[in-house]
Amino acid sequence: AARIAGRDARRARGRTALVCALVGLPVMVGTAGAVVVQSGDSTPAQQVGYTLGTQAQAEVSGFEGPGVVQDPAARQIFLSGPGTSTAPTLTGYEAALLDALPPGSRLVRYMQVEPRVSAGDRVLRGWVSVASVSDATALPGLVQVASGRLPTEGHEVVVVHDVLRRLELAVGDTL
Repeated sequence: AARIAGRDARRARGRTALVCALVGLPVMVGTAGAVVVQSGDSTPAQQVGYTLGTQAQAEVSGFEGPGVVQDPAARQIFLSGPGTSTAPTLTGYEAALLDALPPGSRLVRYMQVEPRVSAGDRVLRGWVSVASVSDATALPGLVQVASGRLPTEGHEVVVVHDVLRRLELAVGDTL
């Protein structure tokens, strides 16, 4: 059978090429499409890297009560125990978190706000996220510096290029 098929393929080369194209093209397009679709979704490990940077091991975004379980990609949160209606103080909550973490762990307070941002008479309209970090040594894993340096003092901030462009500022200007 293989000998007869080979003889037919040699005799009708155009038809053989057409059959190969009609079978091979859809397989190639389907394979390429599957690769593109799957590469668009980040894996849980990649998502953790995007969220926490290179140095952090966990992010606690708020008090939810005891018995909270969250998957690494932060897509689902499960409340698995009885909750409490009274949230602790921030200091008490951080102390409880440190008690639950392995020895030698540290907490870095990272707070986000949406302020009114201006530079002189220029006011930035729309949503801007400003973060306050209690320990600047945690920043290298959270941000990538394109120009300038990471902040080392309380009055310095990290700003994305789009905000600088919209406010017509440069690195080192007063915000």
